[in-house]
Amino acid sequence: MIEPDDITFALDEDDPPGSYDIEEKVYMGCQSYFTYHVGPRRVSFSQVHFRENKQVFQFAWPDGTLYTYIPGDPYVPWVVDDDNSNPDGLRDRCADAYRQLRRTELLNDDDDESEVFEAAWSIPEEYQGEGGGWICWLPDETHAFQYTRWPGFLRGSARAGIRTGGGECFGGWMGPFKTIDEE
Repeated sequence: MIEPDDITFALDEDDPPGSYDIEEKVYMGCQSYFTYHVGPRRVSFSQVHFRENKQVFQFAWPDGTLYTYIPGDPYVPWVVDDDNSNPDGLRDRCADAYRQLRRTELLNDDDDESEVFEAAWSIPEEYQGEGGGWICWLPDETHAFQYTRWPGFLRGSARAGIRTGGGECFGGWMGPFKTIDEE
């Protein structure tokens, strides 16, 4: 069996998910769709079972608040088409980001530039080998969400992306994320 040894990805589209009514506030999030291509491309992996192995991860917001993500089901199965492609989407409603970043001096108020805060976690990719066991073939895949606040405002933008040792691909900045009571 020829083993998968490469993955490339391309942004298909950005599609902001719109607004959410959370605690009587309205937020706009980010959502991007990507296409993966598993390599080598000279063979088809359409009969191979793949899965994401979502890891527990923790990060600290700029104000020091810890966030821990524990996946309900750490394994997300996926397959590829005959051309070794697979669509995937990343989405964040940005409610947590808004609540955390509005309490934080993320920006130097004397600066005209926004700063970016990133939350990223490891999503190793595995495939099922001929003997039925799972083999990690892409240990360094990362899903990332980046958030920015605009100088002098409590609102900002967000974007989602995918990163591996071979490169990265991010969607466009979407937003602003804000509450309706700001205006």
